[in-house]
Amino acid sequence: MEKLSANFAMARQLLTDSHMNARQRLIVGAVVEELDRALEALHALEHEPETTDGEPIEAYFQLVSDASIEGLVLHENGRILLVNDRMCEASGFRPEEVIGQSLIKFVPPDSVEALRAHVLSGSSDPYRAQALRKDGTSFPVEVTGRNFPHPERIIRLACFRLLPS
Repeated sequence: MEKLSANFAMARQLLTDSHMNARQRLIVGAVVEELDRALEALHALEHEPETTDGEPIEAYFQLVSDASIEGLVLHENGRILLVNDRMCEASGFRPEEVIGQSLIKFVPPDSVEALRAHVLSGSSDPYRAQALRKDGTSFPVEVTGRNFPHPERIIRLACFRLLPS
């Protein structure tokens, strides 16, 4: 949370940088808005009582999902736990077709190793890959993942930004 707050402060500072052009300011402004929403969601999660296993994770995912313009997938060791509407719209799958499945099912064979490497390393560095639509065609995405420790396991949130074909 502290690192996210520091990144948020840095992004806000960038908005005052006189060396940025209008497009750069627009992009950084959008990032600041996303970070602000994420911080609000994290704050809400910290103050939410844990009544049953998984409820806080689902509540956090819903808050972030509603605020995000990206496709989001929450998974544990590659098994999909939750997916947002934007990811479903891009891929053509319904949530019930995706939840419980392996991530590998939704990437072409040439993207499997990059996916596996990032998941296993816990890397939060963005990388480019291909994702599969329900009709079998692929589409380019930039993926950024982040691990979230849970009392009993490691949960990973993957953000998928659609790239031009």
